[in-house]
Amino acid sequence: MIHNYCTIISRDSLYQGLILYNSLKLHDEDFCLFIICMQEEVKELLELMNLESAKIIDLRDIEEYDEELSSIKDQRNSKEYAWTCKSSIMLYLFEKQFFIDHIIYIDSDVEFFSSTEAIYKEFKDASVLLTRERFYIQDNESWYNQYGIYNGGFMAFKRDKNAFEALKWMREQCIKWCFNKVENNLYGDQKYTKDWTERFNGVKISENLGINTTAWYAHACVLEEENKNKLINNTPIIFYHYNGFTMYNENEFELCIFIKLPKKLINLIYIPYIKKLKDMIEFVKKYDSELYDKAVKDSSGRVQKNYYVITPSVPPKEYNFCTLIAKDYLIKGLTLYNSLIKQEKDFHLWICCMDDFSFNSLRSMSLSNASLIKADSIEDSELLLIKDERSLSEYCWTIKSTWIMYLLKTYKNIKSLIYLDGDLFFFSGVKPIFSELENTSVLLFPQRDRDFVEDQFGKYQAGFIGFKNDANALTCLQWWREKCLEWCSSEQGLPDKWGDQKYLDSWPELFDGIKINSHQGINAAVWNAKNNLKEDSGRLYIQRI
Repeated sequence: MIHNYCTIISRDSLYQGLILYNSLKLHDEDFCLFIICMQEEVKELLELMNLESAKIIDLRDIEEYDEELSSIKDQRNSKEYAWTCKSSIMLYLFEKQFFIDHIIYIDSDVEFFSSTEAIYKEFKDASVLLTRERFYIQDNESWYNQYGIYNGGFMAFKRDKNAFEALKWMREQCIKWCFNKVENNLYGDQKYTKDWTERFNGVKISENLGINTTAWYAHACVLEEENKNKLINNTPIIFYHYNGFTMYNENEFELCIFIKLPKKLINLIYIPYIKKLKDMIEFVKKYDSELYDKAVKDSSGRVQKNYYVITPSVPPKEYNFCTLIAKDYLIKGLTLYNSLIKQEKDFHLWICCMDDFSFNSLRSMSLSNASLIKADSIEDSELLLIKDERSLSEYCWTIKSTWIMYLLKTYKNIKSLIYLDGDLFFFSGVKPIFSELENTSVLLFPQRDRDFVEDQFGKYQAGFIGFKNDANALTCLQWWREKCLEWCSSEQGLPDKWGDQKYLDSWPELFDGIKINSHQGINAAVWNAKNNLKEDSGRLYIQRI
């Protein structure tokens, strides 16, 4: 028996919809997926792909069939209108596709992991099959009250009197009201099903945790993988529903906007999905190279619970630098970058953006020799625990060692790395810096200030410091991180502490491979250069102190 499914696909959900289709091909031997296209360009694109087990339908065919539906289209946004269309779509399919004896509506953000037979086993003696929301979260009763008991992303209907009664009733209600908000004890199309077991005959609720598995309860269950089968509480996951997943671009994603996801769920379910999405982006580009630009979403101003970034591969560069930039340092950071561009071509600057404003501003500039990474993608529980206790500058000092370690561990092709504060400016080439670092693990730069200042703020500059990608350097960085987590304040007058900087005083005695820079033109500053500068033929020189 052929299994019949339907879904709704727009340009925003095309990549996910194609993953749904491919996963069905793997796990259902005989199926047809009816794809309702929200835009004409999506329909034309899908038709070019010749999907052998799919039937492509223009939304306008549904609207022509149900004129009352199209009359309220302008009153709703695209998501609300898609919800409103659901019951009309299924009624249309039952009328126009005379050979089908059932239809399963399924959201496009779904992926099948195992055979669909478990669905049809439960559906066998029912007219309608629904799945519970299973809000396994604290105070979940209020969530059921707001959003409903059953998930609207999966609804199965037989060609019988009971199912038709339910679909026609739901259509009438959705035409009257179907919005993406909680109002008058309603929410979208979903709360209309809350009493269907009493209102209609033949309605069954699935008890299988693997059917329409969602983050709502997967985060609180035992997840395993055995013989390539994904299990939830020892039950095979039939299909997973990626509620709240957003693709900002091909490297940035919000995995779930609703609840914080554990690492095991991310690694087992979400990371493989992201890889499939990236493959699908490349696949679609063969048919339409411009669709990607229309599908991506702006990440600014969004509450991000599970922000995930794929660190793009970067060809190895001779000279690697990193820095931290927040909104107030954006102009300075750009000045630093431009000074590097002027003096050196074979370099890369890794920028950790401390806020969305700096990230989105820099991303819009497409800096050719820079990579941007959001701070929240490298933050861990220990950093987050103390984040609110510190000022922005103190937190930047605190996260610095973690940021440097992240780069050295993530990019094995980085041989050495110089951390720079964002308020630096280069007047000549950078080769002398890396020459100093060539035969050592850590390169420290002395303050060259008055003794009482060094006693107060430290002997070495934490705003310019070099690391080889080796075990000695990583040991120093780990020690530095632990100290800064314990204490990293701008408070002055303490005998052995100031920010992250005075911790460096003890490094030459504590660790191997420490070198003190002797080149006075590297990291010159107002306190050691103000009376010792001269210009000759357009070049700036510092005299030996």
